Amino acid sequence: SNIENIDDDAFDGLINLENIDFSDNKMKLFNGFLRFCYKIRKMNFERSNIERIEANNAFENLLKLQDLNLKENNISIIFNYTFKKNLYLTIIDLSYCNVEIIEPLAFFGASFLVEILLNNNKKRTIYRFTFQNHEFLQHLQLSSSNIQTIELVNLKTLELNDNNFTIVDPSLFTQLNNLKLLNLRGSHLNSIQPFSFQGFNLLTALFVNYNQLREIKVNTFNGLDSVIILDLSNSEIDILYSGSFFGLSNLETISLNNNRIKYLPNNLFRGLQNLNEIN
Repeated sequence: SNIENIDDDAFDGLINLENIDFSDNKMKLFNGFLRFCYKIRKMNFERSNIERIEANNAFENLLKLQDLNLKENNISIIFNYTFKKNLYLTIIDLSYCNVEIIEPLAFFGASFLVEILLNNNKKRTIYRFTFQNHEFLQHLQLSSSNIQTIELVNLKTLELNDNNFTIVDPSLFTQLNNLKLLNLRGSHLNSIQPFSFQGFNLLTALFVNYNQLREIKVNTFNGLDSVIILDLSNSEIDILYSGSFFGLSNLETISLNNNRIKYLPNNLFRGLQNLNEIN
């Protein structure tokens, strides 16, 4: 289709509508034209050329909305209170949307969000309050988004691969006590400071491959006693120290292949009694 404009009352009377697929259109503006479709649960507006979402009325009265697909549009700003009335929204896809700004209260009101896809956008900062009180949020996809600063709350899966962090230090991540998987693959890291992962008590998989680390400092992974899988491959590592892997008491698999390591010091793997695979 090539729909460009939708009148405010175009869908008036469709009180039993539950699923709408308007992908591949040319809408530009998303306003409140579905406000009387009270029973909508799933919406697909992928590749609809949307440039702006009206913050106060775009999803007004859609109290049963659960699944929202806005992938591959051109939405540069997600305004405060855009989803304020969508209490039961659980999945939202805003990937490949050229998003540059997410205002701190953009997701306010959508308290039951479980999965948010924001990968392949242009935003640089995720603010702490953006996901405040989203206690059910388990998967946040932020890969390939040019992020340099991040302030987040509790998650189970955090995908941050292909970003621009440069350095990981103890101040980079906060309130991630429930995190189980962290992906920092290809994020242009050149340094991980000791004790940067303190508080990651439930983390089981850490991917730091395809970076430019050069060395793994003593106590880099201190506090990660639940990690089972650690991938440091293809990270230009030259130097390992005796305490580089201290704290990884439950580690089972470590990948160090395709680095520049020429020397293994004494007691490098001391305390890693569960380690059964080295690549």
